[in-house]
Amino acid sequence: MFIVKFFLKNHRHSKNRFRLMANDFDAKRVLDTCISIAGHILNLSPRASFGFLGEPRIGEPRYRTKRFLVYLLYAARHYNPIDWEHYTDENISGYFLLNTQNTTLNIQYVQEVFKDYIEVD
Repeated sequence: MFIVKFFLKNHRHSKNRFRLMANDFDAKRVLDTCISIAGHILNLSPRASFGFLGEPRIGEPRYRTKRFLVYLLYAARHYNPIDWEHYTDENISGYFLLNTQNTTLNIQYVQEVFKDYIEVD
């Protein structure tokens, strides 16, 4: 399972690097890049599954963040439910794409893994 996490290069030294916004209003370019990278990973590992957290902006609660809602729509549009099981955890703004070719992963395991990636305020 691959967990997508990214931030702007100029935010790399900030403790809030995953929470800061680019403010360039070009989220589609970033999301398209993530989709492209996922395609490369799938070429190397056809049973790969993916997940991501919609990190809250500074001052935003973790529940159903703005990023989560955008990612949710984007993933639903780009990942066929026949090939991917879609799971959400709105409490942590988590989205999980389980590859149906991978029968060894289950949602309980994925949720436990995600808990390790949540940065507590």
